[in-house]
Amino acid sequence: MNKPLGIGDWIASSYEASVPFLQQVPRDCADYLLMNAEVREYEPGEVIIEGGTASDCFCVMQSGRAAVCGKILPDGHYSVIAYVETGSCFAEMSIICNELTSNTIVAGEDGCTVLVIPKDEFVKFLDKNPNIMVYLYKVMADRLRAKNQAFDEFERLSLLASAKVLPFIDFAQTLEK
Repeated sequence: MNKPLGIGDWIASSYEASVPFLQQVPRDCADYLLMNAEVREYEPGEVIIEGGTASDCFCVMQSGRAAVCGKILPDGHYSVIAYVETGSCFAEMSIICNELTSNTIVAGEDGCTVLVIPKDEFVKFLDKNPNIMVYLYKVMADRLRAKNQAFDEFERLSLLASAKVLPFIDFAQTLEK
């Protein structure tokens, strides 16, 4: 990617959810993150980020897949809200918003490898590269758009409005979207 010159160039640049994060940012930004990251391996089912805690890092999934989970029940069960795929970044929202993490991230069935950038390094990086915030806003907006579409589909099926009973497979497919 050629380095955008100004905020307008960043806004005009495309964001592709299927393209790895580090391939969509300027090379010098990717290099900075790689040089200041720690590589961590996670076993299947291992918690990468604990929901409801202060985020201490920004992460990029290098290999594998992880589940974005709702509240984990005392018996260990949880619902999967979405998945973090190879190349995706995550844990940016709690740093940018200076709030607790909203979800728990759990390593998938094959485990995963994650680049972990400490919060302090990530904040320094953003301070030196403020235009990249537009890209991160696009990432968050894309995730919000997907959740809104899933919620609209959920409402469209009248699950919330009329308590209509649906076959389980229809319900599961709606949540998967």
